[in-house]
Amino acid sequence: MKYKRKQKNIPVIFVTAKAGVLDKVHGLRRGAEDYITKPLDLLEVLARVEVTLRRVAHNKAEVLTIGDVRVDCTSHKVFKAGKLITFTFQL
Repeated sequence: MKYKRKQKNIPVIFVTAKAGVLDKVHGLRRGAEDYITKPLDLLEVLARVEVTLRRVAHNKAEVLTIGDVRVDCTSHKVFKAGKLITFTFQL
């Protein structure tokens, strides 16, 4: 796993097929907030993203921007290239 975190204020969740304990520990020690292994359950992924975003929102970040992706933590909306992304699943 070759991952180097360049910005500290952007939350990172690894989604990978590597399910070994050492892989998970390595990913978390390299800066990931969470580590999800495949096969995955979409509701679990959503819950983990929500927890991570709550933690970020608690740290006063209202909007996260990564490249052309913008996550509005207040309205819980995601935009890519200025267009609203709609998700096909609901809780």
